[in-house]
Amino acid sequence: MSIWISTGCANINATKGYHSGDRVLIRIAALIKSVFGVNSFRVGSDEFVSLALNMDKADFEAKVAALKAKFSAETDFRVSVGSLWSDNCRDIYKKVSQANAVMEATKSFGYKNLTADYNHKAESAHRLLAEIAEGRFKVYLQPKINLQTGLIEGAEALVRKIDDQGVIIAPDNFIPGYEENGLINYIDIFVLKTVCRMLKDWRERGGRVFKMSVNVSRVTLIAEDTIKNSVAICKKYGIDPCLIDVEITESFGLLEKELLVDLIKRMHEAGFSISMDDFGTSFSNLELLSQVHFDTVKFDKSLTDSIVDNPKTQILFKAAVSMCREFGDTLTLAEGIENEEQLKVLQKLGCQLGQGYYFARPLPEDEFWERYVKK
Repeated sequence: MSIWISTGCANINATKGYHSGDRVLIRIAALIKSVFGVNSFRVGSDEFVSLALNMDKADFEAKVAALKAKFSAETDFRVSVGSLWSDNCRDIYKKVSQANAVMEATKSFGYKNLTADYNHKAESAHRLLAEIAEGRFKVYLQPKINLQTGLIEGAEALVRKIDDQGVIIAPDNFIPGYEENGLINYIDIFVLKTVCRMLKDWRERGGRVFKMSVNVSRVTLIAEDTIKNSVAICKKYGIDPCLIDVEITESFGLLEKELLVDLIKRMHEAGFSISMDDFGTSFSNLELLSQVHFDTVKFDKSLTDSIVDNPKTQILFKAAVSMCREFGDTLTLAEGIENEEQLKVLQKLGCQLGQGYYFARPLPEDEFWERYVKK
Protein backbone atom coordinates (compact mmCIF):
# COMPACT_ATOMS: atom_id res chain seq x y z
CA MET A 1 0.00 0.00 0.00
CA SER A 2 1.04 3.61 -0.11
CA ILE A 3 2.73 6.11 2.17
CA TRP A 4 3.07 9.80 1.27
CA ILE A 5 5.72 11.93 2.94
CA SER A 6 6.02 15.71 2.90
CA THR A 7 9.36 17.06 4.09
CA GLY A 8 9.06 20.84 4.17
CA CYS A 9 12.44 21.17 2.49
CA ALA A 10 11.27 24.18 0.55
CA ASN A 11 11.46 26.09 3.82
CA ILE A 12 14.96 24.80 4.50
CA ASN A 13 16.05 25.95 1.03
CA ALA A 14 14.66 29.40 1.75
CA THR A 15 16.18 29.80 5.20
CA LYS A 16 19.43 27.79 5.07
CA GLY A 17 20.21 27.43 1.38
CA TYR A 18 19.86 24.74 -1.28
CA HIS A 19 22.89 22.75 -0.12
CA SER A 20 21.27 22.24 3.29
CA GLY A 21 17.99 21.30 1.64
CA ASP A 22 19.71 18.77 -0.62
CA ARG A 23 21.45 17.14 2.34
CA VAL A 24 18.11 16.79 4.12
CA LEU A 25 16.48 15.25 1.04
CA ILE A 26 19.29 12.72 0.72
CA ARG A 27 18.96 11.84 4.42
CA ILE A 28 15.18 11.46 4.16
CA ALA A 29 15.45 9.28 1.06
CA ALA A 30 17.92 7.01 2.85
CA LEU A 31 15.60 6.63 5.84
CA ILE A 32 12.64 5.82 3.61
CA LYS A 33 14.57 3.21 1.61
CA SER A 34 15.88 1.63 4.81
CA VAL A 35 12.29 0.78 5.73
CA PHE A 36 10.36 0.47 2.46
CA GLY A 37 13.10 -0.43 0.02
CA VAL A 38 13.36 0.39 -3.67
CA ASN A 39 9.65 1.07 -4.32
CA SER A 40 10.12 4.62 -3.08
CA PHE A 41 9.91 7.67 -5.29
CA ARG A 42 10.41 11.41 -5.09
CA VAL A 43 7.24 12.91 -6.59
CA GLY A 44 7.76 16.61 -5.96
CA SER A 45 10.32 19.09 -4.79
CA ASP A 46 9.97 17.88 -1.20
CA GLU A 47 7.55 14.93 -1.29
CA PHE A 48 8.05 11.17 -1.51
CA VAL A 49 5.79 8.18 -2.10
CA SER A 50 6.53 4.57 -1.14
CA LEU A 51 4.60 1.52 -2.26
CA ALA A 52 4.48 -1.58 -0.05
CA LEU A 53 3.41 -4.50 -2.21
CA ASN A 54 2.04 -7.86 -1.02
CA MET A 55 2.19 -6.85 2.65
CA ASP A 56 -0.47 -7.52 5.27
CA LYS A 57 -1.90 -4.71 7.36
CA ALA A 58 0.00 -5.51 10.57
CA ASP A 59 3.36 -5.54 8.81
CA PHE A 60 2.54 -2.35 6.92
CA GLU A 61 1.54 -0.49 10.08
CA ALA A 62 4.68 -1.73 11.84
CA LYS A 63 6.85 -0.36 9.03
CA VAL A 64 5.04 2.98 9.08
CA ALA A 65 5.59 3.20 12.84
CA ALA A 66 9.27 2.33 12.39
CA LEU A 67 9.71 5.05 9.77
CA LYS A 68 7.97 7.63 11.96
CA ALA A 69 10.29 6.67 14.82
CA LYS A 70 13.31 7.23 12.59
CA PHE A 71 12.01 10.64 11.54
CA SER A 72 11.28 11.60 15.16
CA ALA A 73 14.90 10.94 16.07
CA GLU A 74 16.10 13.53 13.57
CA THR A 75 16.74 17.08 14.79
CA ASP A 76 17.43 18.93 11.53
CA PHE A 77 14.00 18.55 9.95
CA ARG A 78 10.45 17.40 10.50
CA VAL A 79 8.11 15.60 8.13
CA SER A 80 4.41 14.80 7.76
CA VAL A 81 3.44 11.23 6.94
CA GLY A 82 0.19 9.88 5.52
CA SER A 83 -0.36 6.17 5.00
CA LEU A 84 -3.07 3.94 3.59
CA TRP A 85 -3.47 0.15 3.60
CA SER A 86 -6.04 -1.66 1.50
CA ASP A 87 -6.69 -5.20 0.37
CA ASN A 88 -8.18 -3.86 -2.86
CA CYS A 89 -5.75 -2.01 -5.08
CA ARG A 90 -7.35 -1.77 -8.50
CA ASP A 91 -6.66 1.97 -8.73
CA ILE A 92 -3.17 2.77 -7.46
CA TYR A 93 -3.51 6.47 -8.32
CA LYS A 94 -6.59 6.74 -6.10
CA LYS A 95 -4.79 4.99 -3.22
CA VAL A 96 -1.80 7.31 -3.47
CA SER A 97 -4.14 10.32 -3.57
CA GLN A 98 -5.91 9.09 -0.43
CA ALA A 99 -2.58 8.66 1.36
CA ASN A 100 -1.79 12.24 0.35
CA ALA A 101 -5.08 13.41 1.91
CA VAL A 102 -4.14 11.74 5.20
CA MET A 103 -0.70 13.36 5.06
CA GLU A 104 -2.24 16.81 4.50
CA ALA A 105 -4.52 16.28 7.49
CA THR A 106 -1.56 15.30 9.65
CA LYS A 107 0.39 18.30 8.42
CA SER A 108 -2.41 20.73 9.22
CA PHE A 109 -2.43 19.69 12.85
CA GLY A 110 1.27 20.50 13.15
CA TYR A 111 0.93 24.26 12.90
CA LYS A 112 0.35 24.64 16.61
CA ASN A 113 3.94 23.48 17.15
CA LEU A 114 5.67 25.89 14.81
CA THR A 115 9.44 25.93 14.34
CA ALA A 116 11.79 28.30 12.57
CA ASP A 117 10.34 27.06 9.28
CA TYR A 118 7.94 29.99 9.32
CA ASN A 119 5.89 30.03 6.14
CA HIS A 120 2.71 31.47 4.76
CA LYS A 121 0.58 28.62 6.06
CA ALA A 122 2.02 28.95 9.54
CA GLU A 123 1.35 32.68 9.48
CA SER A 124 -2.26 31.98 8.44
CA ALA A 125 -2.61 29.52 11.31
CA HIS A 126 -1.32 32.09 13.80
CA ARG A 127 -3.75 34.67 12.45
CA LEU A 128 -6.69 32.25 12.67
CA LEU A 129 -5.85 31.25 16.25
CA ALA A 130 -5.61 34.92 17.20
CA GLU A 131 -9.03 35.61 15.67
CA ILE A 132 -10.54 32.69 17.57
CA ALA A 133 -9.03 34.01 20.82
CA GLU A 134 -10.40 37.49 20.08
CA GLY A 135 -13.94 36.15 19.74
CA ARG A 136 -14.21 36.75 16.00
CA PHE A 137 -16.02 33.43 15.55
CA LYS A 138 -19.44 32.71 17.03
CA VAL A 139 -21.50 29.52 17.17
CA TYR A 140 -25.16 29.88 16.20
CA LEU A 141 -27.72 27.14 16.83
CA GLN A 142 -30.57 25.94 14.63
CA PRO A 143 -33.15 23.66 16.27
CA LYS A 144 -34.02 20.20 14.99
CA ILE A 145 -37.75 19.65 15.35
CA ASN A 146 -39.76 16.42 15.68
CA LEU A 147 -42.15 16.75 12.74
CA GLN A 148 -44.88 14.73 14.47
CA THR A 149 -44.87 16.45 17.88
CA GLY A 150 -43.46 19.87 16.98
CA LEU A 151 -41.03 19.65 19.91
CA ILE A 152 -37.31 20.31 19.76
CA GLU A 153 -35.10 17.19 19.64
CA GLY A 154 -31.69 18.76 19.21
CA ALA A 155 -29.76 21.49 17.43
CA GLU A 156 -27.07 21.98 14.83
CA ALA A 157 -24.08 24.19 15.65
CA LEU A 158 -23.22 26.56 12.81
CA VAL A 159 -20.17 28.81 12.88
CA ARG A 160 -20.23 32.49 11.89
CA LYS A 161 -17.38 34.98 11.57
CA ILE A 162 -17.50 38.62 12.62
CA ASP A 163 -15.56 41.08 10.44
CA ASP A 164 -13.81 44.28 11.56
CA GLN A 165 -17.04 46.28 11.25
CA GLY A 166 -19.02 43.78 13.30
CA VAL A 167 -20.83 42.35 10.27
CA ILE A 168 -21.66 38.64 10.39
CA ILE A 169 -20.02 36.61 7.59
CA ALA A 170 -21.77 33.46 6.40
CA PRO A 171 -19.71 30.23 6.46
CA ASP A 172 -19.79 29.85 2.65
CA ASN A 173 -17.61 32.95 2.49
CA PHE A 174 -14.79 31.68 4.73
CA ILE A 175 -15.01 27.91 5.31
CA PRO A 176 -13.81 26.92 1.79
CA GLY A 177 -10.68 29.02 2.24
CA TYR A 178 -9.78 27.32 5.52
CA GLU A 179 -10.43 23.92 3.94
CA GLU A 180 -8.15 24.74 1.04
CA ASN A 181 -5.40 25.96 3.38
CA GLY A 182 -5.64 22.91 5.63
CA LEU A 183 -6.67 25.00 8.65
CA ILE A 184 -10.30 23.93 9.00
CA ASN A 185 -9.43 21.70 11.96
CA TYR A 186 -9.06 24.80 14.17
CA ILE A 187 -12.61 25.83 13.34
CA ASP A 188 -13.94 22.30 13.93
CA ILE A 189 -12.27 22.06 17.34
CA PHE A 190 -13.43 25.56 18.32
CA VAL A 191 -17.05 24.61 17.53
CA LEU A 192 -16.83 21.36 19.51
CA LYS A 193 -15.36 23.16 22.53
CA THR A 194 -18.03 25.84 22.33
CA VAL A 195 -20.85 23.29 22.10
CA CYS A 196 -19.52 21.37 25.10
CA ARG A 197 -19.20 24.61 27.05
CA MET A 198 -22.79 25.51 26.17
CA LEU A 199 -24.13 22.13 27.30
CA LYS A 200 -22.23 22.38 30.57
CA ASP A 201 -23.57 25.90 31.16
CA TRP A 202 -27.16 24.92 30.38
CA ARG A 203 -27.03 21.97 32.72
CA GLU A 204 -25.61 24.07 35.55
CA ARG A 205 -28.30 26.72 35.01
CA GLY A 206 -31.06 24.12 35.15
CA GLY A 207 -31.91 24.28 31.46
CA ARG A 208 -32.81 21.54 29.02
CA VAL A 209 -29.98 19.48 27.57
CA PHE A 210 -30.29 17.69 24.24
CA LYS A 211 -28.09 16.33 21.47
CA MET A 212 -26.04 18.85 19.51
CA SER A 213 -24.65 18.35 16.00
CA VAL A 214 -21.25 19.58 14.87
CA ASN A 215 -19.90 19.55 11.32
CA VAL A 216 -16.51 17.86 11.05
CA SER A 217 -14.40 18.10 7.92
CA ARG A 218 -12.68 15.15 6.33
CA VAL A 219 -9.30 16.74 7.09
CA THR A 220 -10.12 16.92 10.80
CA LEU A 221 -11.57 13.45 11.20
CA ILE A 222 -8.74 11.55 9.51
CA ALA A 223 -6.02 13.40 11.40
CA GLU A 224 -4.18 11.41 14.03
CA ASP A 225 -5.64 11.59 17.58
CA THR A 226 -8.76 13.53 16.54
CA ILE A 227 -11.10 11.04 18.20
CA LYS A 228 -9.00 10.91 21.36
CA ASN A 229 -8.81 14.71 21.49
CA SER A 230 -12.57 15.02 20.94
CA VAL A 231 -13.26 12.64 23.81
CA ALA A 232 -10.84 14.66 25.97
CA ILE A 233 -12.73 17.88 25.17
CA CYS A 234 -16.03 16.27 26.17
CA LYS A 235 -14.45 14.99 29.38
CA LYS A 236 -13.04 18.44 30.22
CA TYR A 237 -16.55 19.90 30.21
CA GLY A 238 -18.21 16.85 31.75
CA ILE A 239 -20.24 16.12 28.63
CA ASP A 240 -21.10 12.57 27.59
CA PRO A 241 -20.06 12.03 23.93
CA CYS A 242 -23.54 10.59 23.33
CA LEU A 243 -24.77 14.21 23.37
CA ILE A 244 -22.57 15.05 20.37
CA ASP A 245 -23.64 14.17 16.84
CA VAL A 246 -20.92 14.36 14.18
CA GLU A 247 -22.15 15.38 10.73
CA ILE A 248 -20.14 14.32 7.69
CA THR A 249 -20.79 14.94 4.00
CA GLU A 250 -20.51 12.87 0.84
CA SER A 251 -16.90 14.05 0.42
CA PHE A 252 -16.01 11.33 2.92
CA GLY A 253 -16.95 8.86 0.21
CA LEU A 254 -13.66 9.76 -1.50
CA LEU A 255 -11.78 8.03 1.31
CA GLU A 256 -10.74 4.41 1.13
CA LYS A 257 -13.61 2.20 2.27
CA GLU A 258 -11.65 0.48 5.05
CA LEU A 259 -10.44 3.82 6.43
CA LEU A 260 -13.92 5.33 6.39
CA VAL A 261 -15.56 2.32 8.03
CA ASP A 262 -12.85 2.21 10.69
CA LEU A 263 -13.15 5.95 11.44
CA ILE A 264 -16.91 5.81 11.93
CA LYS A 265 -16.68 2.59 13.93
CA ARG A 266 -14.20 4.22 16.31
CA MET A 267 -16.36 7.33 16.60
CA HIS A 268 -19.32 5.14 17.56
CA GLU A 269 -17.18 3.20 20.05
CA ALA A 270 -16.16 6.52 21.64
CA GLY A 271 -19.85 7.30 22.16
CA PHE A 272 -20.52 9.81 19.37
CA SER A 273 -23.41 9.48 16.95
CA ILE A 274 -22.89 10.02 13.23
CA SER A 275 -25.11 11.78 10.69
CA MET A 276 -24.81 11.81 6.92
CA ASP A 277 -25.29 15.40 5.80
CA ASP A 278 -26.51 16.58 2.38
CA PHE A 279 -28.04 13.24 1.38
CA GLY A 280 -29.24 13.35 -2.21
CA THR A 281 -26.45 15.46 -3.66
CA SER A 282 -24.19 12.61 -4.80
CA PHE A 283 -24.42 9.00 -5.91
CA SER A 284 -21.68 8.18 -3.40
CA ASN A 285 -24.26 8.66 -0.64
CA LEU A 286 -25.87 5.32 -1.46
CA GLU A 287 -22.54 3.52 -1.38
CA LEU A 288 -21.77 5.09 1.99
CA LEU A 289 -25.12 3.93 3.39
CA SER A 290 -24.39 0.38 2.27
CA GLN A 291 -21.08 0.31 4.13
CA VAL A 292 -21.54 2.38 7.27
CA HIS A 293 -24.17 2.73 10.00
CA PHE A 294 -25.48 6.27 10.31
CA ASP A 295 -27.65 7.35 13.23
CA THR A 296 -29.33 10.05 11.12
CA VAL A 297 -29.61 10.76 7.39
CA LYS A 298 -30.15 14.44 6.58
CA PHE A 299 -31.90 15.11 3.28
CA ASP A 300 -30.42 18.05 1.41
CA LYS A 301 -32.39 21.27 1.06
CA SER A 302 -32.49 20.80 -2.72
CA LEU A 303 -34.87 17.86 -2.19
CA THR A 304 -37.02 19.77 0.29
CA ASP A 305 -37.30 22.68 -2.16
CA SER A 306 -39.11 20.51 -4.72
CA ILE A 307 -40.98 18.19 -2.36
CA VAL A 308 -44.38 19.89 -2.83
CA ASP A 309 -44.61 20.15 -6.63
CA ASN A 310 -42.41 17.33 -7.91
CA PRO A 311 -43.99 13.83 -7.65
CA LYS A 312 -40.65 12.17 -8.47
CA THR A 313 -39.01 13.92 -5.52
CA GLN A 314 -41.80 12.61 -3.30
CA ILE A 315 -41.28 9.06 -4.59
CA LEU A 316 -37.52 9.26 -4.00
CA PHE A 317 -38.01 10.79 -0.56
CA LYS A 318 -40.56 8.16 0.48
CA ALA A 319 -38.28 5.34 -0.70
CA ALA A 320 -35.29 6.78 1.16
CA VAL A 321 -37.31 7.20 4.37
CA SER A 322 -38.51 3.60 4.07
CA MET A 323 -34.94 2.43 3.49
CA CYS A 324 -33.72 4.18 6.64
CA ARG A 325 -36.54 2.61 8.64
CA GLU A 326 -35.51 -0.80 7.32
CA PHE A 327 -32.02 -0.16 8.67
CA GLY A 328 -33.62 -0.34 12.11
CA ASP A 329 -32.56 2.75 13.98
CA THR A 330 -31.59 5.36 11.39
CA LEU A 331 -33.52 8.62 11.77
CA THR A 332 -34.43 10.87 8.83
CA LEU A 333 -34.24 14.67 8.84
CA ALA A 334 -35.28 17.16 6.15
CA GLU A 335 -33.16 20.30 5.84
CA GLY A 336 -34.39 23.67 4.65
CA ILE A 337 -38.09 23.52 5.57
CA GLU A 338 -39.47 26.98 4.80
CA ASN A 339 -43.26 26.70 4.71
CA GLU A 340 -46.22 24.72 5.99
CA GLU A 341 -46.84 23.01 2.65
CA GLN A 342 -43.43 21.39 2.77
CA LEU A 343 -43.98 20.38 6.38
CA LYS A 344 -47.28 18.64 5.63
CA VAL A 345 -45.84 16.66 2.70
CA LEU A 346 -42.82 15.59 4.78
CA GLN A 347 -45.09 14.49 7.63
CA LYS A 348 -47.15 12.45 5.17
CA LEU A 349 -44.01 10.80 3.78
CA GLY A 350 -42.95 9.76 7.28
CA CYS A 351 -39.90 11.97 7.76
CA GLN A 352 -39.17 12.16 11.47
CA LEU A 353 -37.15 15.34 11.99
CA GLY A 354 -36.72 18.69 10.30
CA GLN A 355 -34.93 22.01 10.47
CA GLY A 356 -35.24 25.23 8.53
CA TYR A 357 -36.46 28.82 8.60
CA TYR A 358 -40.07 27.67 9.05
CA PHE A 359 -39.12 26.76 12.63
CA ALA A 360 -36.20 29.12 13.27
CA ARG A 361 -33.17 30.67 11.68
CA PRO A 362 -29.79 29.89 13.27
CA LEU A 363 -29.86 31.76 16.59
CA PRO A 364 -27.14 33.21 18.83
CA GLU A 365 -26.64 31.38 22.11
CA ASP A 366 -28.56 33.77 24.37
CA GLU A 367 -31.59 33.82 22.08
CA PHE A 368 -31.54 30.04 21.75
CA TRP A 369 -31.40 29.75 25.53
CA GLU A 370 -34.48 31.90 26.03
CA ARG A 371 -36.48 30.16 23.30
CA TYR A 372 -35.59 26.50 23.70
CA VAL A 373 -33.37 25.74 26.68
CA LYS A 374 -34.69 27.78 29.61
CA LYS A 375 -37.34 25.91 31.60
